[in-house]
Amino acid sequence: MCTNITFGLPFDADKYEDALRGLNLSSSHRTRVAIACAVYQDVGIYLLEAVLSAVDSHVGTNIFKACLKESLKGKLVLLVAHSLSFVSHCDQVAVIADETIIEQRSFKKLMMVSNSENEEDKEDMTSAGCLENNLALSSDER
Repeated sequence: MCTNITFGLPFDADKYEDALRGLNLSSSHRTRVAIACAVYQDVGIYLLEAVLSAVDSHVGTNIFKACLKESLKGKLVLLVAHSLSFVSHCDQVAVIADETIIEQRSFKKLMMVSNSENEEDKEDMTSAGCLENNLALSSDER
C-alpha cells in the first residue's frame, strides 16, 4: 500500500499519514491499513483491541492467519476480543472480569475447566432437584 501511495518517492511518514487521512476509506479498509502499519513498525509488543470486529469473518480469518500468526510470530500480541472467533487459535487466553484477570491458560484448558464446572453445576442442580423432591415427599407424608 505504501508503494502505491508514494509511487517510488522516498518515504515521508507525515505525508503518508496525511494521504491516508484524506482518503475516504471504509472502517474495514481503515482496519486493514492500521494493522499493516502496526506490522510494518516491527516492534516487540502489539496491543490490538477488537481489530477484527470491523471486517467480515473471511477477511478477519485471512488477517488473523497472515498478520497475527505469521508476520507477528515470535512477538507478544495482546489481542482484546469480544468474540471467541479467533480466541481458540491464541497461545494463551486471559479472562477478565471487573478489571481483574480471573483466569489465564490455553483455550483448550480453559474450555476443559469450563466444561467440568458446567458438569458440576448440572450435578449440583440434579442433586438439588432430588433434595427438593425428597423434602416435598417427606412433608407430604406428615
